[in-house]
Amino acid sequence: AYLFQKLLRSGIGTNNIDHFHGRFPAPSADALPWVWTDSIAGLESASHIILLGADPYSRQPIVDLRIRAAIRKGAQVYVVTPEPNRLDRLAAGVIRYQPGQTGVIARALLHVVLSEKLTRGDYATQYASENAARLAGLAQETPERIAQSAGVEAEALRTLAREIAGAQGAVILYDELATLEPTGATLAADTLDLALLTDNYGRRGAGVGPLLDDNNSL
Repeated sequence: AYLFQKLLRSGIGTNNIDHFHGRFPAPSADALPWVWTDSIAGLESASHIILLGADPYSRQPIVDLRIRAAIRKGAQVYVVTPEPNRLDRLAAGVIRYQPGQTGVIARALLHVVLSEKLTRGDYATQYASENAARLAGLAQETPERIAQSAGVEAEALRTLAREIAGAQGAVILYDELATLEPTGATLAADTLDLALLTDNYGRRGAGVGPLLDDNNSL
């Protein structure tokens, strides 16, 4: 470690060294990868920002500042968290649920998009033949079922899913720690699917990704 930091200080000229801490869950063979498809600066171009199990004020303050700037520009923010959040008072919508249920909340949103045929965009068109199988895999994740297990309002989930599907540009952000919850093993893949199927990717102000605990962790 001493020689490594000496190399970076002398050779590259930086005193800032960080690490990959490897807390991401190992992906399954059919899982989509962890990815932030836009950028922090791109948040200010979003029409909608959805926080899933995330509290950027406490854990990612630079992201929190960007979200507040986006709100001043007219973005609608939806705070979907177990606990009260400093962004609640500025949010267009707030959804509370039982701790540890972030994964099923994401799958319920995906269920609504598929079951109500709210998919759109090139990706959704190209892979339309797979939607029936996707929906079958989410058969137990209806908003009504999740409402009972997660202590959330089913209609609130349906409304949010429709907002995401109809957004000019939605950014869906989840806390990396939410992937370690009992229901969070497929959270990264499910939220990426949600963005892809609603055409919220591939441009500034639209995307999905994890909020990490440490700066420069990747």
